[in-house]
Amino acid sequence: MAISGQVALDASGALVGGTEYIAQACQCFANICEALAALNAQPRDCLQIRIYVVGQRQDLVSAIFDAGNQAFGGDWPT
Repeated sequence: MAISGQVALDASGALVGGTEYIAQACQCFANICEALAALNAQPRDCLQIRIYVVGQRQDLVSAIFDAGNQAFGGDWPT
């Protein structure tokens, strides 16, 4: 199974977070968790996660990973 191209859209297709990177990251990770749950899968079942950030800055790294930690409950895909 493969899940690809998660973006910061909610169930209605609306962009979440506007220009707020962290809100967008939270939505992307929530979408991944929802997709995994629909497949009766867990984060450990992921082969790979790549994070692409337009306008990436070093100060965003820890905040985006914090959003992932919240979504995955510390059970990051390895």
